[in-house]
Amino acid sequence: MRKRDLRSVIQPEFNDLVLTRHWPVHHVFEGVSRRRKCERYGFLVCINSDVHKMCHENTNGGAALYYKQKCQAYYEKHIGSRAEFIAEFGKNYL
Repeated sequence: MRKRDLRSVIQPEFNDLVLTRHWPVHHVFEGVSRRRKCERYGFLVCINSDVHKMCHENTNGGAALYYKQKCQAYYEKHIGSRAEFIAEFGKNYL
């Protein structure tokens, strides 16, 4: 997908950040198989390169965990159950 076609369900200012700051787009859930799911559901954030690096260094803590929890909460409220989330993303983050 092109950057301008992406959206974020947890970051309202996502499009503005992508277009004006040229910050990296972070797929909240790591792994090639989850990349497309993140794009489909809008589980993306636009963050500066320092935070992006921290998310990749500590995938289950800090900012990375915060974004995963926000996405799971959104999923459970708008898309499906916790069991369905775990089936798609492999783990419960809440």
